[in-house]
Amino acid sequence: MNSIEGDLEELYIPASINDVPVNEINPDGLAEGIKNIKSIVVSKQNQHFKGIDGVLFSKDGFKLLLYPPQREPSVYYLPDGVEIIADSAFSGNQHINKLVLPHGVRVISEFAFGNCGNL
Repeated sequence: MNSIEGDLEELYIPASINDVPVNEINPDGLAEGIKNIKSIVVSKQNQHFKGIDGVLFSKDGFKLLLYPPQREPSVYYLPDGVEIIADSAFSGNQHINKLVLPHGVRVISEFAFGNCGNL
């Protein structure tokens, strides 16, 4: 999959997509083209991913993959069932200042909160 082009505010992931390179870091700390994303929508037919309130998760809900960099709520409650926060999952979000983790979180990957100045 090539990098995402343009100044998208909403990223739509269709059923046919089985890989989203959201954690391919560039020198600015975010995957190319996602700096302005506020929300992620995933096709209900996608067998690899799901979106919950604009946030990208693995289909089983165990792994939070990407919290959009321009998502504005200052507090985020991870849903129950999340066990892993992916590498750079919250990278670059300057809006979030509080994160509430469910009891089952067991892995917070490297740089999960990179460049989150207000967290």
